[in-house]
Amino acid sequence: MHYSNCRASRSEAIALVLAAVAEWKYVPKVWAGRQAALAAEQRRHAAIAARADQQHQWVLAGDMRGTYGDRR
Repeated sequence: MHYSNCRASRSEAIALVLAAVAEWKYVPKVWAGRQAALAAEQRRHAAIAARADQQHQWVLAGDMRGTYGDRR
């Protein structure tokens, strides 16, 4: 039996365990950060849509503010 092969497989197993622990520990943080960024982007888009709706209502009412917007 060659022990050098056993050492290589043992070091590979240790590397896999370390990779699994790192993934278990850090992936949720990365995922939460990504989800927070997506939520912020959705809020920004909702605010733009709300301003556009308000400006459209102004145009329909004949108010000139709706023509040029409020430049935010």
